[in-house]
Amino acid sequence: MVLAELRRESSVEKAFESKKMFVVKQTIGEATLHKLLCFLIKTFQDSLKITNVANEMSASEIFEAADMLMGMGNGEYGRESVFDVIEAFKHFKLHPFDLYNAFNDARLRQIMTNYLEHKADWLERHNSRGRREADQKPPLSLEQVVSDYHLSNLGQQTSGERAAQQLKEESTKRKVAAILENSERIAKAFEAEDVASQPIPQPETQSE
Repeated sequence: MVLAELRRESSVEKAFESKKMFVVKQTIGEATLHKLLCFLIKTFQDSLKITNVANEMSASEIFEAADMLMGMGNGEYGRESVFDVIEAFKHFKLHPFDLYNAFNDARLRQIMTNYLEHKADWLERHNSRGRREADQKPPLSLEQVVSDYHLSNLGQQTSGERAAQQLKEESTKRKVAAILENSERIAKAFEAEDVASQPIPQPETQSE
């Protein structure tokens, strides 16, 4: 299944570089993104194998949880990506805590919180590694310093500025490629799983 492949290939780095949900819903549509999140939540809940059905999220609760993840209303996760949700569920499987045979909004929030703390640690390590690599660059030679001085006086790019520009362009290309790839793959996964043909969880209405 394509979604299973997405889970295997998902990583914190890919989640960090992917389009955020508030952007994705503008490209694939709010309804499509909402269905995908409902599907991911329901699939994760099923994997927990909760023995008491009364302790599972109902269809309306899954509907509201998808709203929360999408950043609707008071939802706080709209600036995360779909891959962050996938990574949060993967992180729970690797570092589980006791759910007491139940799954609800509070436990979903705790899973997201634990993952986002893990993601923050990853970002700190990632940034520290980048700073170390920058510190390890060999010093400029005297000839290079003189050359850069003349180039600067002529209003031309120095070697350092050219290198920085090249790194920026390469980084931008990687991010754009990742965004395009992830958007296409999410759409293909959604189509392949035929989520759209499944009944959409609707909020339960109270009878008068």
